[in-house]
Parts: sequence; C-alpha cells; structure tokens
Amino acid sequence: KTILSTLYIMSDNIRVVVRVRPLKSREESSGWNINENGMYLKNLNETQYEFEKIFNENCTTQNLYDYVASDIINASLEGFNGTIFAYGQTSSGKTFTMEGCKEKPGIIPLAITQI
Repeated sequence: KTILSTLYIMSDNIRVVVRVRPLKSREESSGWNINENGMYLKNLNETQYEFEKIFNENCTTQNLYDYVASDIINASLEGFNGTIFAYGQTSSGKTFTMEGCKEKPGIIPLAITQI
C-alpha cells in the first residue's frame, strides 16, 4: 500500500470498534441486541450505542487485525505515530485479543509478523 492509500483509510484520528466475546451462561439473558455497528438493550430501544464496527463472537483475531491494525502498522512503518489498545472490564477478552495463544495469535504477534 502507498502512504496515500493508508492515510485515506486512516482518515479518522480515532477508530472505535468492539469485539464481543462469547457470552457466559449467566449473561445469555442480559437483553443486549447486537448488529454490525450498534448495540442496545432490547427493553430500552431508545438508547443505542453505535461504533464503527462490531465484531461478533465468531470473529477471529485475524479478521479484527486486518480491519483495524494492519493499516496502523503500515503507517507506523512509514513514520506515522499509531496506537492500538484494548479497553474493557475484567474478563472481557482484552489479553486474549492482544496476546492470543499459540494456535490463535493476538494483535501483538500478528503485528510482529507483519513487521
């Protein structure tokens, strides 16, 4: 990719995406309705939270990486500053997303491989 194509893709300074982990049994009746870029409580339809993209529980870290991180890594190799971080409550999957495991590498090992 050229720097111009990377800058076009990264035209927003901040991108907010959500990765939904598989629900635990006690959470299945939580009432959240999730689609490709929004989420809301089923009984409170007037309050909807929208994001650039929501990755469901079937998404692989590679899919997430390709969508979010790859262009940031490319731009940083061309001299631009870039940051990727995971935010969320305890046990929400931040460490797994960033580090992964041997069979399913996370964002950090995928970035190192790309570099």
